Amino acid sequence: YLTPFIQHLDLVSKYSGDLNSSQNQFEEGSEGWAAHQLGNSDGFWNVVGTWRLLTGNNKYDKLIIEHGTPFIKYRLTGNTGFLVEGIQPYLETIRYNYPLFTTEAIHTDRIHIGPGNAREIGIVQGMVTGYGIAESSSPYIAVSWEDASRDITYLVTDSDSTRLDAELFSFSEMNEGLTMRSWQLSKGSYKLELTSEGETIESRDITVNKGGDRFRLELPSKQLVKISIQQTSK
Repeated sequence: YLTPFIQHLDLVSKYSGDLNSSQNQFEEGSEGWAAHQLGNSDGFWNVVGTWRLLTGNNKYDKLIIEHGTPFIKYRLTGNTGFLVEGIQPYLETIRYNYPLFTTEAIHTDRIHIGPGNAREIGIVQGMVTGYGIAESSSPYIAVSWEDASRDITYLVTDSDSTRLDAELFSFSEMNEGLTMRSWQLSKGSYKLELTSEGETIESRDITVNKGGDRFRLELPSKQLVKISIQQTSK
C-alpha cells in the first residue's frame, strides 16, 4: 500500500534540483509539473516526515533534509538551527497583539479565519511530544506529560519504538515532579536514566506494557536534564 507513496518520493527526487524555483516552469500535467507541485506542498512533506520517523528508512534523507519541514530536518541532523527557523512564524504571531489574539475567536469547527502564521504550531508540538506535523490530530506522538507546571520546557531529541531521548529544563525555584507517558515504545524492559552535566541523577529499570504507560520523574531546579530510555530486552 506504500507503493504510490514511494513512487511519489522517487518522482520528487528525480526533479529535486527544480523544486526551489518559485514558478513551475513545466508543462501542466507533465511529470516535472507533478514533481514540482508535490515538492512545494507542505502537506506532502508532512506525510514524508511522518513516514520517515515511523519507519526509520533513511533512503531519502538527503532529499528530506534539503526540502523537508524544519522539524524533520532537526530530527535527522540534530541541528537546532532548524528549530529556530521553524519556530519564527509562531513567535511572530504571539508577539503581535497578544491580548486580542488570545481572546478573539479565530477558529470554528470548520473554518480558520486568523492569519496564516497563527497555525504554525507543529514545530512546538514536535519539541514537546516528538511529533511535529502541522495541524496534526494523529496518534503518532512519542511522549506526553502530565501533572507538570508551566515552569518546565521540553525538547524531544530522538524517539522510535525502542528508545526515547529528551531534554527538560525547570525554571522553578524548587524541584518539580511530573509524569511522563510513553506512546511509541514497544513492550519490553528499559533502562531509564536522568543526567545533568554528565552526572547521573537517577537510573532505574522500567517495564513498558502498553502505549500510554506512566512514569514519574523528579526534576532539579534550573538544571538541563537529559532523559534517556533505552530498551534492554523485549
